Amino acid sequence: MSLGGYFDDVKPPDPGSCDAPAADYKAAFDLLSQAGVLVVAASGNGGCTNGIVLPACVSNALAVGAVYDAAVSTIFFGRQHCLPAGCGDATPAADGIACYSDSSDRLDVLAPSHCARTPARGGGYLSTALAELPGPPPMPRGWRRSSSAPNRFEARPR
Repeated sequence: MSLGGYFDDVKPPDPGSCDAPAADYKAAFDLLSQAGVLVVAASGNGGCTNGIVLPACVSNALAVGAVYDAAVSTIFFGRQHCLPAGCGDATPAADGIACYSDSSDRLDVLAPSHCARTPARGGGYLSTALAELPGPPPMPRGWRRSSSAPNRFEARPR
């Protein structure tokens, strides 16, 4: 589920944390952290090298960048936030950083993203793309689908 984005449609994200301009996210993540919940967020797919997207830029979020799960053939990605001409990887290899993955001093870890596969029950593999997985999307503990707006999520009352 993608919840974030860039603060500005023109310039790349700033390095460091975005706690001040994203005080609401910071406060929410503080509460989640106090409850023992690890907040994990994708670093962004704009090809930026000096900053990452909101909410990954919040200091208490674990920011995750994208790598290839396995070697794949040459691949090109269209226009990105920091790469107006797009980007391509001529020889993508396992654990190679995808050209579109945002990075900065706030990036914490890298994880398989593009073309990632997971073992399937009974053998074989499934794509880990959310649209291809059976069942509902993963939901953070303490959240539920909104009854008034099915595409929104809300905190579950305690």
